[in-house]
Amino acid sequence: MQRGDYTFLPLKLRKSLNDNLVASSLRYSGAQIVYLIWCYLLIIVMLWIACFMIAYIIILPLAGKVSFSFFEPVLVSVPLMMINFGFHKLQLFLTRKFFLQDMPVIRPKGIKTQKALALENLKMFNILSFFMFFFHVIIGFVSCLTRITAGLWIGLISLARIDKYMLPRVYEKQDKGYSAYIGMLIVEVHHRNPVASVFCNELLVSNREKGCANVLLAPVNDNQGNAESISQKHRRICRKWDKLVTLINNPSARRNFVEEKSECSIEQVEIAI
Repeated sequence: MQRGDYTFLPLKLRKSLNDNLVASSLRYSGAQIVYLIWCYLLIIVMLWIACFMIAYIIILPLAGKVSFSFFEPVLVSVPLMMINFGFHKLQLFLTRKFFLQDMPVIRPKGIKTQKALALENLKMFNILSFFMFFFHVIIGFVSCLTRITAGLWIGLISLARIDKYMLPRVYEKQDKGYSAYIGMLIVEVHHRNPVASVFCNELLVSNREKGCANVLLAPVNDNQGNAESISQKHRRICRKWDKLVTLINNPSARRNFVEEKSECSIEQVEIAI
């Protein structure tokens, strides 16, 4: 962001008005604390619910403390999960052996190779995809539940991370915590940019050396003003001697300096005429 690259930010937040960004940055510190507290409380509640379900669905039925009918969801879901896992591995095996052409290409990350993305045995591929359609519908119920559970747990764990937006794309602006974080980040970058800080520092130093600081800020007393003027003259003389020694020790730089001075003098004469 210090180089002016805001492409990784969502488009709506990138085009927010400056007053909205400043207002969002004001909400950042409070939002961070509140989101952290809510994340802690919700994780505690969800862990309690998970332990309660494990106790009543698995432990207590096996121990004979409750009816064995509580254990029936496990008897139904575990075989489906094992079938889903085994069928997924079977599909990968068939894909590698029969459906991809044996043409090695380099992987996107790493030195290892993989088969090219070019299908062969297209008839067998179409027949398998047709007959597996109904099986995938049944397995889709388990996949849907797995997706909901994974989204729930990941959302709860990362709730305190307001630098990660929780909503889908195009709806990032509705996430107030993420908007507060982006507003704070943009405001900080604009006011603590190292390039801008160095530029402003150079302007202040140059103005102070040229005596502009005496015009803007009058000295407290005459002695202090005289001390500042003497130190400025001393630094100016030292810079001139440094420039002279540099020109003496570097003939090529001296030649360019003489040419520039001569060109300036010729221009001054032409202007005077």
